[in-house]
Amino acid sequence: MSALVTMRPDLFGCVIDSVPHTDIIHFVEDDRGPMYITEYGNPRESEEMFSYLLSYSPYHNVRKTEYPPFYIQTGECDNNVPPYHGKKFAARLQELNQSENPILLRVLEKGSHDRGSGEAYWKTIAEMQLFVDKAMDL
Repeated sequence: MSALVTMRPDLFGCVIDSVPHTDIIHFVEDDRGPMYITEYGNPRESEEMFSYLLSYSPYHNVRKTEYPPFYIQTGECDNNVPPYHGKKFAARLQELNQSENPILLRVLEKGSHDRGSGEAYWKTIAEMQLFVDKAMDL
């Protein structure tokens, strides 16, 4: 979702971006980064691979433009996608967004690579649904 919306923000009415990988250049330095090399490739492999990954790395492709309403959700205890991905991405979007649309960051204090469990899960789902309803004027 992150890569798509940085490429073509005009195509989206709103965005729910849950536990996103956004820094495709530095993910290999994360604890679990090496396991994602088979999925994304290794930016250290060659200059060609670095350039390719940089071409769609969401964090690196945020630019001054109008972005749709964004709800970015990350888990403070996520050991698959560390929370810095969502936090950095949200900060950059907030800085460069040229629209009045909100760029929201939801950090689940005890969340991991999910939306919590029990009551926390349902609260997060309700939050996301309310965000979509409001953003789409439903």
